[in-house]
Amino acid sequence: MIGSRWIRVCGWYPDYCLRLYHHRRGARFAEVKQHASVDATNPCRLDADMLHYSFANLGELFAKPGRNFSGRAAKIMYQKGKRANAFSPFLHGLNAFVRKYLFQRGFMGGVDGMTVAISAGLNSYLKYAKLLEYQRDPQVLANEDFNRVW
Repeated sequence: MIGSRWIRVCGWYPDYCLRLYHHRRGARFAEVKQHASVDATNPCRLDADMLHYSFANLGELFAKPGRNFSGRAAKIMYQKGKRANAFSPFLHGLNAFVRKYLFQRGFMGGVDGMTVAISAGLNSYLKYAKLLEYQRDPQVLANEDFNRVW
């Protein structure tokens, strides 16, 4: 949701995530750095929706890259040996926008769909731009703490 508006396009709904689990029956957090996830045996789906108030307004949606999500992702990609070139930020940003707006039917959501697609494109662009910066600028690379991704 953005504010009180339910976003049903751009892959936001339905978004099946493991939210309820019993930790004593073998469920545990997966060993990933970027997005928290839970590994569980025999998960099942509830026949209900859970409200997730993701962003209070559009400003919070566009502040997401500024909260360093793209920076963390770029650090993880750099540590894994992923490489970027001069076209990578533009191409990945465009790909993210097209995927959200066309293939995940963002155009059906009006202004909200367009806004979510633009936000996804911007976040992807920044992620690859930061990765490219790590590769090209030794001073920026030296000032980053890669032991502290979160």
